[in-house]
This record gives sequence, C-alpha cells and structure tokens, in this order.
Amino acid sequence: MARDVGDLIDVDASECLNATDPRAWTSVLARGTLGEPAGALASDDDHELLIRLVFVVPVRARALVIRSPTTRADADVSGVGTVRVFVNGQAMGFENVARRKPAQTLEGAGEHALDATAFDRVRALTIFVESNDKGTARTVISEIRVFGDALASTDVAALKPC
Repeated sequence: MARDVGDLIDVDASECLNATDPRAWTSVLARGTLGEPAGALASDDDHELLIRLVFVVPVRARALVIRSPTTRADADVSGVGTVRVFVNGQAMGFENVARRKPAQTLEGAGEHALDATAFDRVRALTIFVESNDKGTARTVISEIRVFGDALASTDVAALKPC
C-alpha cells in the first residue's frame, strides 16, 4: 500500500525556482495540526514554478497530489494548470525543461496517478508548473504530496569481497 513519502525528501538537497519566498516550498510539504496544508507557495516573476524534490532513498512513486487554495487574495494568482514531471536526472533550469521530454504530463490540481514504469525507482522528482488554470500572471500551490513506497537500498560499504 502506498504511503506519503514526504518524510523521505531531503529538504537541504531539494529546491524551488521562481518562488516569491525561496524556502516557502517546504511549507507545502508539511501538514497542519488538523491535516490541512500548512502554507502556500507562489510564483514570483511569472506563472512558472520549478520544484526539485530529492529523496534520501529511492522510492516507487505511485501518486502525486498538487493542490491550490480554493480562495485567493490576489486576482493575478491562480492554481496549477499544466504540470510536467521529470524523474531523476540532474537539477534543471527553465531552459532545460522546455527541451526535455517529461516522464508524465498532468493537468490541473488534484491527485494524479503516476505511470508505474516511469516512476519505479525515483531518486529525484522535478515538477515544472508550465501554466496555471486561469492564465493569470502568477501561480499558487498549497500542497504537494508524493505517495509511494521506499525501496530497499544496498549498503555498498557493507558488502564483503568473495
């Protein structure tokens, strides 16, 4: 059974580009005391966001939840539209994601099942918010959760020679 693997994300190795607050992305991974999202992440210069989540152990990712707040204070902010998800690979900038083929493309906020083959051994997920749902200048996200299973890793240092 898949579980929330947010506790396996290496926050120090992960990052978010084009956010109004460079560390705000960590709040969308956290849960409040009543289970509600603990914060919000908003894009800065335009509607695009680029979030790279690095895991401490490989995971078999089965679902990705991306939610946006239902009420918004600013008229120029809206929820996610098209989201392109990349698996593993090096850290990318906005120019790289435009040229690379994603493992999967998602539409809109909500819970999205991930392709079992493409997301079988994930060390890092890169989430590129390409557009938002209303065509506004900025995008806001209130929650990101990855569901899956941790994979057993081999401790190479513990292996004994034959």
